[in-house]
Amino acid sequence: AYPYMSLKKPQDSQIQDFILSQFTQLHRLYVRDRGLIPDGNLLELPFDTLSKDPIQAVEGIYEHFGWANFDQVRPQLERYQSQNRGYKKNSFAGLHPAERKIVADRWREAFEEFGYRLEQ
Repeated sequence: AYPYMSLKKPQDSQIQDFILSQFTQLHRLYVRDRGLIPDGNLLELPFDTLSKDPIQAVEGIYEHFGWANFDQVRPQLERYQSQNRGYKKNSFAGLHPAERKIVADRWREAFEEFGYRLEQ
């Protein structure tokens, strides 16, 4: 059940289970249904690829979908990247080892499907 639809405040364990279950359900549905997307209309781009070289990643997106005029877009992306050079991604405290194991166990198939390293 959705935590905000409860008559009483859900326990932390219920919220945790809800989040983990929702991701599992969404992942399974995505993997099941992505084959319905016509060839060439889907590109799965790892976050690491995008964050390491965003401009090259966007160029790859243009190439994949056969979009023209990336040379006109590149200067805008370079300008944006230059203006945001000092940007730092948010950092978060790591999960407790017990929580890390729960996530690894519950989301293992998604991690394996997309080639992400499981840390337990």
